[in-house]
Amino acid sequence: MLFSTGLDLPSDTIDDVLYFARSNSVADLSDLLTSTATANNTTPFTVLLNVCDPDTHNGPFHMAAANGHTDTIHLLISYRPSVRASDEAVATHDRASSSAPPLSSLISARNLAGNTALHYACLNGHLEAAKLLLAAGADPAIVNNTGHDAIYEAEANGKEEVSRWVLMEGKGLEKAVGTGDDSHFVNGEGEADTEEEEAREGCGLKNGMEGLDIGEKP
Repeated sequence: MLFSTGLDLPSDTIDDVLYFARSNSVADLSDLLTSTATANNTTPFTVLLNVCDPDTHNGPFHMAAANGHTDTIHLLISYRPSVRASDEAVATHDRASSSAPPLSSLISARNLAGNTALHYACLNGHLEAAKLLLAAGADPAIVNNTGHDAIYEAEANGKEEVSRWVLMEGKGLEKAVGTGDDSHFVNGEGEADTEEEEAREGCGLKNGMEGLDIGEKP
């Protein structure tokens, strides 16, 4: 999901941010976000709001969460806008930063398949990544286009440690937990449908979403 802030980033910049998030290149990602923000007289958070894959709508949080990159998630969360930063943005007439949505909105952004970063962390069994996302405001009750929330994806993919922890510690679960129906399964063996598999591959995942396929830098 792309947020409208009026900042038009070059496609190369968007590709690089996503690549660095997917490959856990924390130093490179930090340098790029900082330099891009400086060049556009805005904040790294505003830059993040304008980064998503044009085909899948996966953002940096999707890429990092899908692969369990907690260092990258920590970095992305660190760009959370503060009250002081918002005041300074108003003073400098940086409308994009002063009117930016909260961090939780970015973390819980849905891609074209309806999946959030938390969906990817849970279905891949990345518990520490899920903890970070939830602590930063990720909404565990959001469902994807097949009607499944993050808990359901964890359970359907055999990630019991993740599903148990989120059920015990997660917030917002009174809205919906483990929603979904048997249409998620094929031949009763828990194989995800084609649409969901394609969406997951958009994060560079294969072989049951266990590995990272970085490939060549865009």
